[in-house]
Amino acid sequence: MELKAQDAIKALMKKCESMENVTIDVIRNRNSVTGRRPKNANNVIIRISYKSSSNQSLDQEIIAAFQKDRDRADREMINKSDGKIIRMNFIFGNSNFSYNYDAENDMINITARFNE
Repeated sequence: MELKAQDAIKALMKKCESMENVTIDVIRNRNSVTGRRPKNANNVIIRISYKSSSNQSLDQEIIAAFQKDRDRADREMINKSDGKIIRMNFIFGNSNFSYNYDAENDMINITARFNE
């Protein structure tokens, strides 16, 4: 899997795999008959969730990674409320990376959709 435009985001997602208090879901889509992955749709979806108050340094690292890679995005959307980033969405070709802060539950949710 080569995601050159998203190097910083990809590296941080990999780091999250071994962290405590971080939940990671990985979904891989494929045809059950042929075993092939779909070519036209994102065949890998990774979801990362954690409590913001429990991992404030991770939250800052993730925001920094998104900011570092943003210049290479084909499309970006950043939403702030009271000076805090609550939502980011970057599209790099067929890949999509999103960051959402759920203030009510103090949760950060990150979703990556891409092809391997």
